[in-house]
Amino acid sequence: MLVDDAARDRVRRQIEALKEQYGADVADNPDQLHALLLDTLPADRKAVEEATNGHPPPTPEPHLPHQPVRDLIWTDDDFPPVPDPGTSGPTPTPPAPRPVPKPPVTPTPPVTPNPPVIPTPPVPPQPRPRSSKRTWIAVGAAVLLIVLAVTAGVSGALSGEDSDPKEPASGQVRDDPEAPNATGTELMTAPGTFPATLDRYSTMGARNAGVELLGLSEVFSVGSGEDEIGPPTGGSLIAFQLGSGVCDVADCKSWRTLDLSVAVNGTRRPLPSTKTEDTFVVAAPLGTVSVDLVMTANGYTQTLSLLDGSPGPKNIAVLGGHASVYGSINKKFSADSTSSIALTNASGPGSNQLRRHVRVKYAALWFFWRGHRPSSTRNAFLVVEHRYTQNGVNNASVYTSGTMVFVAADGKRYRGRDLDPRAQFVDTVFEVPASTTRGAVVFGGRESQTSTTGTPYTETVENHRVPIRLNE
Repeated sequence: MLVDDAARDRVRRQIEALKEQYGADVADNPDQLHALLLDTLPADRKAVEEATNGHPPPTPEPHLPHQPVRDLIWTDDDFPPVPDPGTSGPTPTPPAPRPVPKPPVTPTPPVTPNPPVIPTPPVPPQPRPRSSKRTWIAVGAAVLLIVLAVTAGVSGALSGEDSDPKEPASGQVRDDPEAPNATGTELMTAPGTFPATLDRYSTMGARNAGVELLGLSEVFSVGSGEDEIGPPTGGSLIAFQLGSGVCDVADCKSWRTLDLSVAVNGTRRPLPSTKTEDTFVVAAPLGTVSVDLVMTANGYTQTLSLLDGSPGPKNIAVLGGHASVYGSINKKFSADSTSSIALTNASGPGSNQLRRHVRVKYAALWFFWRGHRPSSTRNAFLVVEHRYTQNGVNNASVYTSGTMVFVAADGKRYRGRDLDPRAQFVDTVFEVPASTTRGAVVFGGRESQTSTTGTPYTETVENHRVPIRLNE
């Protein structure tokens, strides 16, 4: 791949910035220079290698990313398609990641007095991928910073100067000690500023997009030359880097589409609009007790502290990047269903016993689910994707909310909740704490039904327990 002049220019300018930051000697060590350049300009790898004569980067420290879940859309081999009334072909598959319309209910086949009502299942969605933490190539940078720190400490001891423990540990040096101080109201983009990388997830998510705090630390100054300013008197300059985080759909949009601001002691400052920069500096005046990145989306206001990276108390917990939200199951079983009266279906004479052939595919936690939301941001909807076929009935169906119970690992039981008010459709979920990772779904039980001829009856379904473990 050819290296364009723009990439070469970015690398050249970055080398000059590193010389100012770490000293001119940094250019004499190609391996360390290569690592520092790749850490800040990963997209310009070719230009970096050209500038450092192809020196390979040091081996990065291992970092386990969150793995995106697999595509688990049901196939035609799993269950027969549900025909659309008035057409001869199968129901077209809705586009991922969320089916908007559910398939229409299948007309009841010709029966004699008492056929059962078979609910039409919702088409399962494509589970959303979770964002992965970037792997930072920082070994060379860390070694260089240690060497510089030790050298500075020795020099200071020899000269009799005491080090200042309040100085930021960013490795940056203020170019002009006489540069003016910030007023305490600034919030600006900060190209060439490199806040320390966070070693944990600090993210908040909405339905279609999320934002992650990738770097956070205090800096000595921002800008250069005549534009350089230092921290407010008695205050500080806080640098932070943003990236896209998790959301509740399969294809998350960029963090730049979100409504973001920074609140200093509760007073908000709009985040500067930019198409290229992802690093910002906010001035915190003397007496500051809170500095927060604020996101407003889908009717929720969420925050990340720019003092320590911690999430706000009202954040959507399941989209905070920490929860395990998906677990594969792929379990099959058969269960007998007994009705209080003989029911007739298309397969033949009336019978009060049918056999269900069930397949449970996966379980997943969601917050925004088909226009519904849990009652608290600390909760989530547990969706257990399954279908069954029944002897004598060609259409696939799902268990009703009255015949499903989730039992959490602590023994607490959660009844199924049907989110679709229409009688002929079923959309069963369990509202559980967002921290839920283990439990079991019990399929079966007894409930009252009404046949298509209007005759009430009781249906009893054999119980089967299916373990649930969310680990992705």
